Amino acid sequence: DNTRFFLKFGLHYDEVFKTGLLSNMTIKRLLFRNSTISLDLVIGDNTRYYFNYFIDNGYLPGFGAYASGMTFDLKNYKGDVTEKWKWFRNEVYLQSIWKDRYAIGGGISFDYFDSYLNSTGITTFENYINPYVFVKSDTQDDKDFPTKGLYMNLEGKVLDLLNDDVESKSFQAKGEIKIAIPVSNWFSNIVKLDGGFTLGDNISKFYEYRVGGIFAQNLGNLISTPGFELGEKTAKNILQISNSLQFKVYKNFYLIPNLTAATSFDNIQVSDLFKTKFGSAGISAGYKSPFGQIKINYNKAFNNLNGGHFTVILGHW
Repeated sequence: DNTRFFLKFGLHYDEVFKTGLLSNMTIKRLLFRNSTISLDLVIGDNTRYYFNYFIDNGYLPGFGAYASGMTFDLKNYKGDVTEKWKWFRNEVYLQSIWKDRYAIGGGISFDYFDSYLNSTGITTFENYINPYVFVKSDTQDDKDFPTKGLYMNLEGKVLDLLNDDVESKSFQAKGEIKIAIPVSNWFSNIVKLDGGFTLGDNISKFYEYRVGGIFAQNLGNLISTPGFELGEKTAKNILQISNSLQFKVYKNFYLIPNLTAATSFDNIQVSDLFKTKFGSAGISAGYKSPFGQIKINYNKAFNNLNGGHFTVILGHW
C-alpha cells in the first residue's frame, strides 16, 4: 500500500468518558521505512490523547514510544463522584514480534497523577518511574463483537524504582485474557479473565486495583466490571472472571447475556482465590453499524444496594 498518510474522524459516547469527537492521524514510513506514528485526539467532556510511534523490526527488537493523557471520575456505589483524576503516562520500550502473533518486550514508564478528593477538597500530585515487561496478542476477528480469537495482555512491573526513600520496592503483575469460542455461525461463547496481584507493602493509591464501569481504554489498574461504578471497589489484589453468550440474532444485530464473578483481597492467600466476594449479571443488545458499535446494556450487581445499571455505548472506542 503506497498510502502513507491517514486522517480519520468519528463520534463516541460511553458512561465513563461521556461524549467525544474522535480524530486520528497516522503516518507510515516516517524517518524509517518500517515505522508507524499515530496520534489520537478525543475532544469532548473528558478530553484525552494517545500517541504511538513504533519501528517494527519483526522478531528483531524494535523501538517504540507511547504517551497518553486523560481525565476521569471515580465514584462510590451510589454513583457520587469521590475523586477526579488526571493521569499522564509516557513510555519508551523495545518489542519483538514472535510468529506474527505475539508481541514481547519491556521498557520504562513515567506516570504523573493529579487527584482531587471531593470529601476534603485537597489536590495531590504524584509521579512514578516504573520498569516493566509485557506479552501481548490479539487474534480476534472483531474488536466490538468478536466471534473467534484470543486477546491477551500480560504485564509485570516494579513500582517507583528510583525513589530512595522506599527501602523495599513493590512488584505488580496483571493480565487480561479474552477467548472467543465459536459454537456455530450465530453463537459464540466469550470467556474473559482479569487479574492483578501485588507483592510488597509500599504501594500508592494510584496503583491499587479498582473495578467498575464499562470501557475499553487503557486505564492503568482499573478493571472494567459491568454493574459497578468506575473505581467503586479497591484492593491490592483482584481476580475476575466473566462469561458472555453472544447470539447473532439477525445480520449485524447481537444479544449478549453475561455473568461476572470477582474476588478482592489485600494479602495473597490461596483460599481467597476461590471466594466470590462480588459479581453481576446482565444483558446487552448490540448493533454493528458503519459508524461503530451501538450497544445498550443493563447490569445488576449481586450485593449492591442500588438498582441496576443502564448504560449506552455509541461509536468506535
